Amino acid sequence: MENMNLLTSLDWQAISKDLGRRAFFEVNQLELEGPPIFLSHGEIEGKLCQLDELFSHLHLHSESAEHLQEILSSIPNRKEDSNTVQRLLKGHLLEMSEINKCVLYFEACFLLLAEFSKLNFSTAARSILPRKGGIEQKLISSWRTFVQKDGTIHYHRHAILGALDRELSALEGKLRNLVQTFSRQEPYESAMQFQSYDVVNDRFVLPIRADAYRSAMGPILARSSSGHTLFVEPFAMKEEANKRMRLLAQIEEEMAKIAREFQAKVALYQSEFLLAFEFLLSLDSLQARASYIQEKGLSRPILSDKFEIRLKGLFHPLITDPVQNDVHLTPDCLGMVISGPNTGGKTVMLKAISLTLLFLHKGLYIPAREGVLYPAQKIFFIGYDHQNLVAGLSSFSSEVHQYLEILANLQDHSILAIDEIFNSTGSEEASALAFALFEEMQSRASVKILVSTHHQLLKTLIHEDRRFLSAHMAFDVENNSPTYKLITGTPGPSFAFNIFEKVAAMSNCKTAIPDNAKSLMQTSKRLYETLLENVSRKEHQLDTQLAEVTSLRHDLHNQKMASQGVLRLEKERAYQDYEKDLKKILNEAISLKEEQNANPDWGIKAIRRKAQEITTDLTLLLPRPEKVPAPKEVGDYASVSAIETGKTYFSKLLGREVLVLQINQRKSEAQVSANKSRSGPRINHPLDQLFSTKDPVVKQREVKIQFSREELSNVEVNARGLRLPDFEVLLENGLTALLLDEIPYLSVIHGHGEGILKKYLRDRMKKDERFVYEIPDGNDGSTIIRKA
Repeated sequence: MENMNLLTSLDWQAISKDLGRRAFFEVNQLELEGPPIFLSHGEIEGKLCQLDELFSHLHLHSESAEHLQEILSSIPNRKEDSNTVQRLLKGHLLEMSEINKCVLYFEACFLLLAEFSKLNFSTAARSILPRKGGIEQKLISSWRTFVQKDGTIHYHRHAILGALDRELSALEGKLRNLVQTFSRQEPYESAMQFQSYDVVNDRFVLPIRADAYRSAMGPILARSSSGHTLFVEPFAMKEEANKRMRLLAQIEEEMAKIAREFQAKVALYQSEFLLAFEFLLSLDSLQARASYIQEKGLSRPILSDKFEIRLKGLFHPLITDPVQNDVHLTPDCLGMVISGPNTGGKTVMLKAISLTLLFLHKGLYIPAREGVLYPAQKIFFIGYDHQNLVAGLSSFSSEVHQYLEILANLQDHSILAIDEIFNSTGSEEASALAFALFEEMQSRASVKILVSTHHQLLKTLIHEDRRFLSAHMAFDVENNSPTYKLITGTPGPSFAFNIFEKVAAMSNCKTAIPDNAKSLMQTSKRLYETLLENVSRKEHQLDTQLAEVTSLRHDLHNQKMASQGVLRLEKERAYQDYEKDLKKILNEAISLKEEQNANPDWGIKAIRRKAQEITTDLTLLLPRPEKVPAPKEVGDYASVSAIETGKTYFSKLLGREVLVLQINQRKSEAQVSANKSRSGPRINHPLDQLFSTKDPVVKQREVKIQFSREELSNVEVNARGLRLPDFEVLLENGLTALLLDEIPYLSVIHGHGEGILKKYLRDRMKKDERFVYEIPDGNDGSTIIRKA
C-alpha cells in the first residue's frame, strides 16, 4: 500500500482492528490489521468464492460456526504458532509445549476436515486423510497417554518418568520433614526471621536473621534484598538435597529424550503438518472475515471487466444506522463531483466508495446491498487538511505537491478521491485549476475522479460536461438539516446561511450575520445559490411536477401534430390495430377459461363481463378524432419547373416543408426527409406535390408555452454523446409516445460503431414484442422503431 495517507484518511485502523480481533491466530490478526495488498481480479474472485462456500455451508449447518470457534479457541498460546513452525522446519529441538501444539494442530485439522472437507478450499488439506490413521496411532494417541490438551504432563502415566517422579516425591517428602525438624531446633529456631522454610534454587532452606547467623548453621545460598535475611541450608540436608538435584536432572534429560522422539515422529509427517497448519490458518482467516461481514451486513459484489462502479444501497461501515445511497459510474463516465451543504455527507460518500474498493483487496464483501465493481489497482485519497508544517508547505502548496506526486504515479484504472478540492484558494481560480487537473489526469491514464466541492464555477463546468456525473447531497430546508441522500444529475447549494443560522439558534446567539452576508454577496452568485436552493426545495415535489409536465407535453405535441394529415392516418391505423389485438387477447382469455374452467369462482359470464368492462374502459381511453386544420391552398405557393436535390420544398401531402434527398425522374418521385435532416426517416413523395417555399405563407398564431423540458414526443432521438442512463430516459419517453400514437415511428441515431447504446437498443427491441425495428438502407448508424 503506497499511499499510507489513504488508510489514515479513511479511518482504516478502526476497521482493521475490528477485523483482526476476530482471528484466533496471531499471524492472521497481523495480516487482517495490516494494510490491504492489491490483488488481481482472479485473486479477489478466489477469496470471494471461498467466502461464498463458507456461507453456503454455514447456512446448511448452523452448528458448524460455533464448532469452528470452539476448536480454534482451544489451541493455547496461538501467538507463537508461526515460531513453532519455523523452529520445526529448521530442525531446532522443540519444547514439550511446542510438540503439544503440533499435536493440537493435527487434532483440530482432523475435526474440522470432518465438517468442511467437501469445500474447495479444503482440497489441499484433504490429502492428509489417507495418513490420518498413522498420525493418530504413532503420534497423537501415544502423546495423549501422558500429556493433556492444555499441556499438563502426567508423569505417573509414563513408565520412565513415573518411576523418577515417584522417587523424587519420596525424597522431597523426606527433605520437607528434615527442614521442618531443624526449624524447631537450636541453633536455628531462635535465629529464624520467620517460622517457615523456603525453596531457593531447588534447595530447601531456612530464613535466618543476619545478626544471628553462625557458620556452623550451614552455607548461605541466598540473601534478601535488604540483607537482613539469610537463606541457609543445614549441613545435614546437603547430601539429600544433592540427590534431589540429580533426580531433577534425570527427569529433565528424559523429557528431552521424549521430546526428540516425538519431534522425529512429527518430522515424519512434516508435509502433512504444514498442510494442516495452513488449513487452520485459512479457516481462521475465513471465519474472521465472515464474522465481520455478517455483523456489518456486507453483500457479495460482482467483479466487472469494465471500468465501472455500480452500487445500490451503499453505506459507510463505521456509521450506525447509515443512510444508503446509489452510485452509478458507467465505463465511459470520467468521475463524479459532489456538492451540497457542510456536514451533508460529501466526505462520508467519498470514503464509503473508497472503502468499498479497498474491501475487495482485503477479500471482503462490500458495504452495499448490491454492487458491480472493477477492482482498481491504485486508489488515492486526498483529505481536507493539506498543510505540511514539517516541509514548510502551506495548505495550498502541499495540496499541489500531492497532486503532482499522483500525476507521476497514475496508471490506468486508478481511482482518485479528493475531499474539498483546492479549498484553500480563491473559488474561481480553484475551479479552473481543478478542471484543468482533471483534463491532465485523463490525458495520462484512464482514471475515475471523485471530488467534493463548494466552488460554484466548478459545479457549473462539471454539470455542463456530460463526461462527468454532477451530484449533490440533499438538504431538508423545512427542518434545516441534511438528509445524507445523494442526488445525481444536478449540483447543489452549500446552504451556508441556513447552517449558520441553525448553529447560532442552537447556541442561543441572536445575530444579523447571515442577513448582512447575503447583502454583501455578488448578485450573480447570490442568484446562482438561490437557484440551487430552490431546486433543492422542490425536489420532493418531483412526482407532482412530472405529472404536470406529462400533461403539458401531450397538449403541446397535439398542437404541433394538428397539421400532419399523414401522421393522423397512421395514428388511426395504429389505434385500430391496437383495438384488434386487444380484442383478440380478450377472446383468447375467454376461450382459455372455457377450456380450463378450474376455478368455480370465475365463471365464463363473469370473465365476459370483465372483458366488456375493459373494452368500455379502452373506449374511454381512446382519443377522439382530431379536427385537423385545412392544409394551405396550393395557390399560396409557386409551382416549380425543376426539383433539385438538397433544397427545401413545401409538401401538399404532408402540409410541411421537406428536404429533397434523391430524385427518380422515371417514377416522378423524390425521396424526401420530413424533418429536413439527412439522417432522418425518408419518404417517397410525388414530384407534382412539391411547391416552392419562397412565397409568403400565412402564419398560424404562435403558441407560447413556458416549458423548460425538451419535447419528449419528437420522432427523432439523437443519442450520440449520451451516457446510458440519459439515453434510457429519452428512449423510454419516445417509446411511450409511440405506444400512445403520438408519433408514427421513432428514429434513434446512435452511430455506426458497436457502442453500448446501440447494443442496449437492439437488445431492448428484441425482448419487447410490442415493437419492431428496421435499419435504413446503408445507414447502420440509426434505427427506426414502429409498433408491432
